[in-house]
Amino acid sequence: SAAGGWRGVEALLFGGKAALEIKTWPMVAVAMIGLVGNGYLHHYLKSSHAKDVRTQSLHFLDDFLTCGGVIIVAICSPWLVAERLDPLVAIIVAALVGGRALAQVAEHEHD
Repeated sequence: SAAGGWRGVEALLFGGKAALEIKTWPMVAVAMIGLVGNGYLHHYLKSSHAKDVRTQSLHFLDDFLTCGGVIIVAICSPWLVAERLDPLVAIIVAALVGGRALAQVAEHEHD
């Protein structure tokens, strides 16, 4: 989950003494960096002519969508229950990436 991932970052940064409260805006800043980097890598790799490289682009699509989900959950958490929104976003990301993966499998079978 987004909150769990951020707690891991806090533990690394603060020597295992992670804060009890999640700091939303630093988490959003890190997710935005990930959104840009993973979005670029996905776009770059999916345009490759090599099938295996295009398949690897799914990893970056997953990371891109997960970073977007972190941002959405962080921004919406003051109004919605993040403990319910976080798993919902994860299911949506899994469905989107899974659909793309199935489409690539079908594409590989036709070649």
